[in-house]
Amino acid sequence: MSISGTDAYAKELHLPPLVERALAAARAHGFPYSCRPEQGRLLHALAGGAETLIGETGTGCGVGLAWLAEGARAGVRLVSVERDPQRARVAAEVFADRPEVEVLCGDWRRIEERGPYDLLVLDGGGTAKTEDDSPPIRPGSSPRPAAS
Repeated sequence: MSISGTDAYAKELHLPPLVERALAAARAHGFPYSCRPEQGRLLHALAGGAETLIGETGTGCGVGLAWLAEGARAGVRLVSVERDPQRARVAAEVFADRPEVEVLCGDWRRIEERGPYDLLVLDGGGTAKTEDDSPPIRPGSSPRPAAS
């Protein structure tokens, strides 16, 4: 996930078709945090090394997952977890014709349900990107200090 990542594709030409489809979904749903094109190309390259299963957390509208799917070898399955139900539905629609791709709805811990993975891409985002998006406070932990 990248701040203004979706906008970073404005001047990109010749994107893989599935990436274009996911990017269109992100734009249509006002999702600005897609991975940047440079990150996507890295995901594409890394996916080529997986032999059976790729996992990802933080699907968003599926741009990073599309890069992974386009780079994966034939027969490799992909599983991604998105915590927001609406974005999970959008991403699932993007990949509706790709039976090797599964989008789960839930927090990042759901990724362990399908492992082990040859490649696991963990989105470090999801909390504290906006004022109203703060991490949950777990029993025994203390809240984050307020920004000054």
